Amino acid sequence: MRAIFHWYLEGEPVSQIVEGCAGLGWRNKQWTTREGKAAGGYALKKSHIYHMLANPLYTGRLRADGELHRAEHEPIIDERTFELVQEKLKENAPVHNNPHRRRTEALLRGLIYCAACGSAMYPTYSTNGRRQYRYYVCARSSGAKDGSCMTRAVSAPAVEEAVVESIRRFAVAPEVIEACARASRQQVAEELARLRQELQEVNARVKNWKSQIARIREPDPERQAALGEQIDAGEAKSAEIRKEILRLEKLRLDEKALRAEAGGFERLWKVMILEEQIRLVRHLVEKVGYDGRAGKVRVSFKSAGIKALCQKGIAG
Repeated sequence: MRAIFHWYLEGEPVSQIVEGCAGLGWRNKQWTTREGKAAGGYALKKSHIYHMLANPLYTGRLRADGELHRAEHEPIIDERTFELVQEKLKENAPVHNNPHRRRTEALLRGLIYCAACGSAMYPTYSTNGRRQYRYYVCARSSGAKDGSCMTRAVSAPAVEEAVVESIRRFAVAPEVIEACARASRQQVAEELARLRQELQEVNARVKNWKSQIARIREPDPERQAALGEQIDAGEAKSAEIRKEILRLEKLRLDEKALRAEAGGFERLWKVMILEEQIRLVRHLVEKVGYDGRAGKVRVSFKSAGIKALCQKGIAG
């Protein structure tokens, strides 16, 4: 049970948690009905996992009349872990216009881990008025019980900048510029393909709406007005997509141009949106260890050659 809560906090999708439970042979509770028939004992499904994660019973509390009351049984999950899971459930809830749903994508999601205990660290945030503060939190730093980790939350911008600085230190090396440019060209090409496909679909819808107006035989002001609004919105979206396509087509992401600029890496980094920065970091970085005791960040790179260049740059 504790493993399911920790897996979820570490960022494991519920579908993978279901697979993990199946691999361990875990099933839901089995019981005998009043008629003497066996019930339950089935393989866990996503609905079972979500029910477990949201059930305060595992913290030794019962919900009655809209309030939580202490139960007689011992808690299995500490309250801090349960609270963190509830926050994450709200963030991930796929409800339309969910006020709790925020952009939780982060530069180091899936890469950063706690060097003190080896657990994954996950991104979260807190708000103060209109300001939002982002953090990375160790998945095991959720209570004071045995086995928990004492690593405190670390500022996400601070640790992300430390990682980017590690890359920046050796970004002038030809091998790294070539790798960055190659990855960026691929990312730009993928984004251009996606935008062109989206533009084609938007233009097709606009053409269809215009065709519908042309086919109207009897005056229908409401329908014509509705179609007109859709056409205006579609054409505005089409213009926006074409503008972005033009911007990406003008980017010069070749090694020669980047070597000619002292700030080649900075140029690459600044023109990238968050999703592109994430892909580039994943292209170079294997994992990021955060040592809360020393307040240090250790970056492990995928390529032995890039790692050597980085160490040389840091030593220098």
